[in-house]
This record gives sequence, structure tokens and C-alpha cells, in this order.
Amino acid sequence: MKNLSKKVMISVCTVVLILGLTGCGVQTAVGKDIKSFYKEISSASVKLTIASNELIAHLSNVDGMRSSDIAAGINKQIPVFKECAAEMKQAQPKTDEVKQLQASYVIAIEKYVTALERTAQAVDANSGTMMQQAVVLIAEAQNDLTQVALEAQELASKNGVKLTIDTVQ
Repeated sequence: MKNLSKKVMISVCTVVLILGLTGCGVQTAVGKDIKSFYKEISSASVKLTIASNELIAHLSNVDGMRSSDIAAGINKQIPVFKECAAEMKQAQPKTDEVKQLQASYVIAIEKYVTALERTAQAVDANSGTMMQQAVVLIAEAQNDLTQVALEAQELASKNGVKLTIDTVQ
């Protein structure tokens, strides 16, 4: 359980974030919408960064920690991730392309929340089987978040906007 737990903790601690954007060249309507969308969700992005960093700090020192304390540290950050997904849902993109990007981003964050919830449950129950299932879900969620970030970067590039993507680990 200990080794599997560490693998999960490493996986949980990787979050892809769009940290910045700049205009370059001629911007299309989609490009302008992307800039507007990322301005609207900038607060959520900052909160995700902070929550991720706090989760990393908590999970980087799990040796000797009780399972219930590890789970509590994970559970403490879940409401922040949920709040960020809710904030992203409230954004008002105008173009279909950015609306699709928004939906993909929200779905990926919600999957990540589910993965965190299952991880906390698995740690608390000290269940290797549950932990393996959580690891799979974390990997899927992380892949989804990475894919959304890459799609955002590609869409932005095609429409005269440069996105800066960073990974918090």
C-alpha cells in the first residue's frame, strides 16, 4: 500500500495550468473570445495553482503520516477544485470553439475531483484495490487536463493568441 500510495500522490500532484496569454498578430473572433475566456477564469486558475501547491506540500511528506491525515489533506483541497470548476462553468464564451474548450476543461476538472475523492477514500480505507482504481482515474483525468491545455494552445495559436502553459508538480 505504501508504494502504491506514493505513486498516487505523485500523480495527484501534477496539474496542467494555462498561466498566461498574449496577443500576437491578427486576432480572429475566436482569438478575442479565447482571451476574454481566460481573463474570466484567471481567478479560478490562480485558485487551482494554490490548491495544487498546498496539496503537493501536504503529500510530499506522507511518510509516517496516518492514512486518515493523508485523506484529510486531500479532502481539504477538493472544495477548491469544485469551486474552480463552478467558476469556469460561469464564464460566458461567445464562440462555439471556446464553448467546447470550456466544457472540456470543466469535465476534466470534475473528473480530477472524482479522482481526488476516490484517492482519499482509498487511502482512508487502506485499500489497494480502491487505490489502483483511483490511480487509473487520476491518469485519465491528468490526460484529459493535458489534452485540454494542448487543444487550447492550438486553438489560440490558430487565432492569433499565444497561451503560456505550465505544469505544477
